[in-house]
Amino acid sequence: MEKYNGRRPWGRTTFFAALAFAFAVGSVSRTATASTTDDPISYSGETEQASGQGFGTILTLLTLHNNGSEYGSVAWNGSSDVLTQDATNTSATRTIAELNAIGIFGTSNFALMFNSNQTGVDTSIGVNSFTVTFFDSAGNTLKNGANDITALFTPGPPNADTSHLEPISPNGQGSAGQVFHVNLSAADAAIVFGNTSNRVGQFVTSGNALTNSNDGADGWSIANSGVLTPVPEPATFTMALGAIGMLSLLAIRRRARAGV
Repeated sequence: MEKYNGRRPWGRTTFFAALAFAFAVGSVSRTATASTTDDPISYSGETEQASGQGFGTILTLLTLHNNGSEYGSVAWNGSSDVLTQDATNTSATRTIAELNAIGIFGTSNFALMFNSNQTGVDTSIGVNSFTVTFFDSAGNTLKNGANDITALFTPGPPNADTSHLEPISPNGQGSAGQVFHVNLSAADAAIVFGNTSNRVGQFVTSGNALTNSNDGADGWSIANSGVLTPVPEPATFTMALGAIGMLSLLAIRRRARAGV
């Protein structure tokens, strides 16, 4: 008879039981670490408010003020806004009710307008990655299943290079700016816009700070993209003038042939 050595030999049943346990533990671990799936934010280019709209149609979200570089955040803790680092006291989370009031009821016209206030020889400013986060009235980050609902802007393809954005109007003031579109998935948008007491916040980390900042404050406001008018690129003006010139030339030729 084989002598018992204090160790139970692994049988087939024991092996599969252990395998099932390991799979279950791995599944729990994956669920616990899967916390964020970012929706994309896209850069839409330069834009200006439609005539007569003014700044009454936008909601200040995050304003930063420092020289050299700027970063910070505005979040909701259930009773008040929490501002960090370079965020000024004009920064404020915004309720979905406020977005509804300016005509934003979903992701199709949900935009952020960035305004810079730069002076001096080099008036450009660098915009790097930033995150838009959504909170319930108690200050909890909204979730879709196990995932936090957030939207992330990342410069570079497919977005444009935003490392040298220029003010659109003198000192970055007036009814113009750089526009970013918040592209929530249908499922995430249903959760975010499903309760008017939900709130929108924004984060710019130290590793993704605005660069080359000077003098005035710079920041983002929530805007209804449906009332924003794109600023045509110089090439667009050139093409338009060329088309007008061609039409004028054709008209002159027709009149000459007709003997007018």
